[in-house]
Amino acid sequence: MSIQPGVGYTFTASSLGHNLNIEQPWTRLDYSEDTQPQQFEVRKYSGVDKNVAAIQIAKGAVNFDQSNMPEVWGNPSTSRRQIYMQKVAVGPGVTATSGGIADGLTKWMDMGGFYTLPGDGFYYVTISKMDIDGGLTAGGVTDSALIQTNRPFVSVFKSDNAIYDKIFQQTGPSQYVNRMNVERMSGYDKESTGLDYDFGACHTTWFNPVKYGYDCKIIATIDVSTVTVDDVATKVLDIRQHVVGSIDINIPLQYLGSNLYVEEGASEATDPYNINEENQFLYIVNSDLRSTMNSITPLTTDFFTDMLGPYDWTATSYNFDQDCSGYSCAHPFHVRKEASGSSFVFKVCTGSVNNIVPSNIAATFSSGNGYIYIVCTNDGASNYPYEVTLAKASSIPADTDSTSYIGIAQIVTGNAYQLVSSSLWTERFKCGSTPAKYWWSNV
Repeated sequence: MSIQPGVGYTFTASSLGHNLNIEQPWTRLDYSEDTQPQQFEVRKYSGVDKNVAAIQIAKGAVNFDQSNMPEVWGNPSTSRRQIYMQKVAVGPGVTATSGGIADGLTKWMDMGGFYTLPGDGFYYVTISKMDIDGGLTAGGVTDSALIQTNRPFVSVFKSDNAIYDKIFQQTGPSQYVNRMNVERMSGYDKESTGLDYDFGACHTTWFNPVKYGYDCKIIATIDVSTVTVDDVATKVLDIRQHVVGSIDINIPLQYLGSNLYVEEGASEATDPYNINEENQFLYIVNSDLRSTMNSITPLTTDFFTDMLGPYDWTATSYNFDQDCSGYSCAHPFHVRKEASGSSFVFKVCTGSVNNIVPSNIAATFSSGNGYIYIVCTNDGASNYPYEVTLAKASSIPADTDSTSYIGIAQIVTGNAYQLVSSSLWTERFKCGSTPAKYWWSNV
């Protein structure tokens, strides 16, 4: 029975016993081809000609994160999953030879087989994963068969191969954001979206992906060279093991927060997520990672066994729902935009004149230039105001004995400029044949 030192340490024998040596990477004290390997251990395979470089890689368990990136719009979700890695998935120039041994009877990948390296040079054995739900055809893009497995994969490649720059990418979490509008937005209520709930009280946009997550770990490196032994060319493999045991691929789904803004008349049609999706999610900062991963040609996509099956991967059932409230009003008679299909109209917030709310306060007004104003009439006697209404025209009419007018906002190129910011009180004075006089004051 041997004692295994920690990674990066070895034992050396001396006349006094065994010393702990921290200068050499760990191999094995009792190494032999019959020794059971550690998970993901890489060994030289000797069942080939001396001038052929071949390796075996032990199978192993992988724990990893999987989210619904990039389609996080209504319910970002992630789960922790586990597979058992059975084969190398990617190996440009590498030849995979199956051993034909039933998986339950061998610890080595490819049914006890081996992988032939294409010649001298420096090689990497890696495991990597991009966090994307490859089965979604997100943004109208169909992902490769490798990406659609939604699993981490093992690669063996030479350092000067073009795949080097594809595998070694910036690692980190998946990230998403959204926006919160102080003003109420249209198109997020359940009647418009077809969902069973109003989304975010009609004040928050869809969640928008901004970065794909990615993780990569080096399992081992292999320096292959040729030496001559007894006039026979012989391959020498210097294997440096970086990882043994089960492997964790960590790609959390990270919310970067909400950006507060104020925009009247905003609608779901111009939601940042929708724009991102319509452009194949090219606004994701590392969108090229997706095309890069899709360009990798695998040796096989049948390289894993699920240890926790898809039915064990339950997504969160939480919905970001809250009944949509009415449009916000800054003050009485606030004139504000409200989306109407692909355009917008203006509506007036509740206010009163002499404690009378205009009878058509729910009316909508076009976005063209002009004035929105209050109309007050009298009943021909002393009752003033008798009736209070709202109207819109290119200019505010002049007062008459029977009717008075006051502007509450001017519309210029689609924007409302307030003339009134409170409820009002008005008085009428009429003496003889002199035209009626009107006074207005804030309340």
